[in-house]
Amino acid sequence: MSLLAGYEHVEEKLKPELLAYGASGVTHGDLPHTVDASLRANWDDPVSHYLEDTPDADEAPDLRVTRTKVAMYAMFADDIRRRELWTINHGDSIMRFSPAPVTVPRGRKALNKLIVGIVQGFLKVFTVFRTKEQKKRREELQKKLKATIANALGDRVPELFSLDGLSTAPEKQGLGYASLLVDKLAAIVRGLFARHLLPEADVR
Repeated sequence: MSLLAGYEHVEEKLKPELLAYGASGVTHGDLPHTVDASLRANWDDPVSHYLEDTPDADEAPDLRVTRTKVAMYAMFADDIRRRELWTINHGDSIMRFSPAPVTVPRGRKALNKLIVGIVQGFLKVFTVFRTKEQKKRREELQKKLKATIANALGDRVPELFSLDGLSTAPEKQGLGYASLLVDKLAAIVRGLFARHLLPEADVR
């Protein structure tokens, strides 16, 4: 069943497109708009406020925006390389996902791990701006998230796709864009399931 029930007003010509180098219709040239739209969509995110707006925070707002944009560019650029970033209308709405680990070839896993290490190493330069409380809250969040995933999913994690990010520019919210993207991810999972690459068709 489509997740678009109740969204009859979604523009008929809009459809999910892969943000990828050389892709037809949408290219890495859309990355600036994608980053800007995602930044504005997540600016009031409660988790971000909890992590950033600590009592000892003293970072200038402009510096925080710059730091966040740089991190997004690095993260999205790697998503593009992996072909794991889908968009509606050239970045108005985006979906980041990770395939089930059991479906990723060993060589690609090694390359992904190498690139992630490089990106994370580059982004570590920004940790000097984090206060003691900000670091404490990040460690707390990561610890609780890891425990929650382990308790809820156990040893099934390698078989599951992960919806890592879903956002829509504020002026485009309520039009069903995100639902189109989630439908696309469900179709990808079903396709792999149909080819017997997964024991179960799951999206988490």
